[in-house]
Amino acid sequence: MALGALLYLSRPEPEDLRTWTPVAHPVPSTPGRVDIPPFTAAENRSFQLYLYGGSNNHTCPPSAIDWTILRNGNTEASGSSRADTLGFSDNATACWIAEFKAQKGQQYAVSLDVHKVGLTNAKLLVQTYPNAWLDAHYGKHLFRLFGAVASALLALAGVTILLTVPILKRVLD
Repeated sequence: MALGALLYLSRPEPEDLRTWTPVAHPVPSTPGRVDIPPFTAAENRSFQLYLYGGSNNHTCPPSAIDWTILRNGNTEASGSSRADTLGFSDNATACWIAEFKAQKGQQYAVSLDVHKVGLTNAKLLVQTYPNAWLDAHYGKHLFRLFGAVASALLALAGVTILLTVPILKRVLD
């Protein structure tokens, strides 16, 4: 039983094929149009657009961006954003721009008309909803636990059969 559980738990972790941030594209600080290369959604999920870059005080400085989401070359959604602060790290701030729902297998692209960018070394991030990884994280660990329990039960059943067959043979003889 322990050997079966040990073998199951010692196998290598499967590669995570989900793409949480399919786009991280530089955004120039000068006004102009930026066309982001297309990406294919790996699953049905909401994606958000963030402007990510350096900020002196961890707030989103005034930025003015008109955005368009294209699905398979056709306009899916569009709007104008004044970015709001989402979060920050030691040297960068993430400013929320917009959100859209993607369908698995569909191709999406983003087009920006940048009027003003208040961050230094800005990038446009297209990524899944910030807590969307939790379902995959918990699900993966639950399935791993289920696999370990199933392996242990099968090993226990095997040991039980190995022990009871000789006893039953003696009783039946």
